[in-house]
Amino acid sequence: MAAKSGRKLQKRISEYVRSNVLVTTSGLYRPEALLCAINAMGENRVLYAMDYPFVQPKDSIDCFENTPMSREVREKVSYLNAKRWLKL
Repeated sequence: MAAKSGRKLQKRISEYVRSNVLVTTSGLYRPEALLCAINAMGENRVLYAMDYPFVQPKDSIDCFENTPMSREVREKVSYLNAKRWLKL
C-alpha cells in the first residue's frame, strides 16, 4: 500500500492502528461492544472506563461483570492495561 506521499508503507494500516492506539468503550455499555474492541485491538490495548456522571456507575459495572472473558483478560482491561500504559 502506498502512502499519500507515494512511499510504500512497511505495514498494513490496521497494524499501525493496533500498535499505536488504545481504545475504550466508555459510554457504550454493551458486552458485545467490549468484546468487539478486545477482538479487534487485542486484550492489551483496551481500557475499561466509566463515563460518570453521564452514565450511572451501576450500568457500567453490570456490563463489565456480564461480559464473558477470562480472569486474566478482565484484570488487564479493568486496571492492568491502564497501569502499564499510563505508568501508574
